[in-house]
Amino acid sequence: MSVCGSRIVSTISQASHAQAAAGQRLAPARNTMRFRPPYRQAIRRLTQGEPRLEDLVASFPALLFAVATGYGKIEAREAALDLIDQGANLKLAARTLGLPWWTRALPPEAFAEPLHSLFDGPDVQRRITNHIPADTVFVHVWLRAVLLANAIAGESFALWLASRLRIRPRTGDRLVPLAAWAWYSAHLETAGHALVRCPFEPAMSLKAAIEEADAWRKRIDLAAALGPGIADPWYAESEHGGLRFVPLASIEAFIDEACRMDNCLDQFAPKMIRQATRVFSIRRDGKPIANIEIAPHEDDAGMPVIEQLRGPANRRVGAEIWQAAYGWLSKQPPRSLAATPVTARRFQQLRRDIWRPLATALPEGPAALALRDYLKTHDLGDIVR
Repeated sequence: MSVCGSRIVSTISQASHAQAAAGQRLAPARNTMRFRPPYRQAIRRLTQGEPRLEDLVASFPALLFAVATGYGKIEAREAALDLIDQGANLKLAARTLGLPWWTRALPPEAFAEPLHSLFDGPDVQRRITNHIPADTVFVHVWLRAVLLANAIAGESFALWLASRLRIRPRTGDRLVPLAAWAWYSAHLETAGHALVRCPFEPAMSLKAAIEEADAWRKRIDLAAALGPGIADPWYAESEHGGLRFVPLASIEAFIDEACRMDNCLDQFAPKMIRQATRVFSIRRDGKPIANIEIAPHEDDAGMPVIEQLRGPANRRVGAEIWQAAYGWLSKQPPRSLAATPVTARRFQQLRRDIWRPLATALPEGPAALALRDYLKTHDLGDIVR
């Protein structure tokens, strides 16, 4: 790993020769052991025979780590080193390097990868230091999550996440889709935004945000499963017993019905991929009062059976609605109730179309790499940048 240019290489070389000649001590290993193994050697080399740099292990480990791992431009690193050598104010050295002052509160254990996507400002400085975990085992997870959050969805989301990750999170593979959901929440021009059930708000709890991000991902799958819509709803819209039976055939219809009925119809992707069932809205005077899912009878593909019949919030319905539903089905003409599954190729292509705006918006760097890794594990790895 490059230390940071000719000035630093020269400093290290001179320090090594001076130490050999004058018996100066090496920086004690214990001073750098708190840094993670991939970076200890570079930091030890940089601090050999340099007491002011060695002091940074305790006073400003982020500054030492940034210089040792090539953060910023080489000219800025050289200038920062000169200021440190002169005993100048560390705040000035950090500003010269472009390193936010709040990073001074980070312990050596926080650095598991080179720094990126750092953000700064009076509001950031005032708020974020209060949320840096005291748990040195967890702090690197926190820092990585916050920096990726900033890179993908911006400062507001990153500050929100920083305040929510106070204990070891069990978000696992959820960080990228969580940040993606927040990004699409703010990009009204995208197809992905139309699938957001509840947009990101800083007042949200982490649990609520994860639930909304999961619901958003499932809506993406439903949109891909339905595509331009179900061409054959099996039965046309019709009326029976004072109730109207309206087929749901598009992503907009499913989402609207889920919102009006407070149910999980917008999470129906697994069933709609196969399209082996059909869903109808049962309405009275234009207002939905129940949903019915029908499927072919297992013994006779031309005869329908009721898979589900539920009212608002998935509550059970009364006998009169059951009677109306059976009466409506009895009036339908006999026909083959064929499944019309979406092809895997078409399904994946539609999912890619929804994810592409974010994939193309991120510049090359750790955030773009994290997004690509996530998409690859979800069979979406060939999105064209």
